[in-house]
Amino acid sequence: MTNHKSFPIDALAVARAALREPDLPTAGHDQASWEVKLLVDHREHLIAERTRTINRLRWHLHQLDPDLEHAARRLPGPSLDRVATWLAGTPSSVQVVICQELTATITALTARIDRLTGQLRQRVARLAPNLLSLPGCRVLTAAKLIAETAGVARFRSEACFAMHAGVAPIPVSSGRTDRHRLCRGGNRQLNAAVHRIAIT
Repeated sequence: MTNHKSFPIDALAVARAALREPDLPTAGHDQASWEVKLLVDHREHLIAERTRTINRLRWHLHQLDPDLEHAARRLPGPSLDRVATWLAGTPSSVQVVICQELTATITALTARIDRLTGQLRQRVARLAPNLLSLPGCRVLTAAKLIAETAGVARFRSEACFAMHAGVAPIPVSSGRTDRHRLCRGGNRQLNAAVHRIAIT
């Protein structure tokens, strides 16, 4: 859970660090990486919107036919066609019309999400083909890395980038015991992208 009381404290600490270190590198996108970030963010917003729409559809389907609602757990996909066919053969009612509208919305959102994925594929292949050659790093993960890094040249070393991404182990040694723990800070979006590559 986010502790909102720490926001002013964090902001003050960042401001003091910036005053102490005036030559700190700043995050920044060129036009190409900025457009990748816009597309990545827009795609994620559409996915969230589609998820909300699917949940609303499942609620209505449960009222109409619990068995159909169970099949709708795999939306979007072939189950959506089954739902649409069932609705088309069902006597019209307010709830059926709402379900048909929600089904059409899910179909339209899926098409838009797929188009955005195609655009990202083209841009990532042009901007960072080396990322795509990494095992476990496909189009969406590479796009997320480009979008969240905001200029890799601002990092002095791989270790600096690892700290920023929250993947650098933190030493917690005590006496003769040599131990490390996971970093809980850093950019969590970058952390998740690197984690996907690592577990793959």
